[in-house]
Amino acid sequence: MKSSTEVAEARVGLEPVTDEQMTRPWSLLEAGETLFILPRATRIRGFLINHIIHHRAILCVYHSMNDIPVPGLYGPSGDE
Repeated sequence: MKSSTEVAEARVGLEPVTDEQMTRPWSLLEAGETLFILPRATRIRGFLINHIIHHRAILCVYHSMNDIPVPGLYGPSGDE
């Protein structure tokens, strides 16, 4: 989990970035060959949000396998 200091530093780093900069294309390359191109904002959102969702799902499976009630994520869970 990121500390509040790291989150604050990330916000400071992103503050001067313009919308125009975030819509510029970002490319994933392998050995110099383009695999795909997406807007920077889309890729950042995918890295951050998808990664958080992935770890949240792992935690829910871990809880279920160990008979620990799964906590509510966006409201009550089926175990509540």
